[in-house]
Amino acid sequence: MLIETKHGHKVEIKDELSARDHLFMKQYVGRKMTLRSEGGKNIPEIKGEAIADLEVEGIKRYLVGFNGSVENAYDRMLDTLTASELDQVLEHTNKKKEEEGKE
Repeated sequence: MLIETKHGHKVEIKDELSARDHLFMKQYVGRKMTLRSEGGKNIPEIKGEAIADLEVEGIKRYLVGFNGSVENAYDRMLDTLTASELDQVLEHTNKKKEEEGKE
């Protein structure tokens, strides 16, 4: 899928993750989660930094290319896009993660 940002940058993302990447994303939260006991119940907790890391991993695993090149696409994308353009990309990758999570 090709995303064209509001400033004309082109970000290519995968339509679907590989099985390896899908499993990594599914298991990531479980590896970062801790359980807290409260009133006889186990309550899952996950730190905000783990959620932010998951977002970064999602971008890296979905990203195919930036502005027509696959070389160093992630770093070039972060160095080039504005925050609002990155939000456009995150919107697409988060939507993809949600769709794959329902399967």
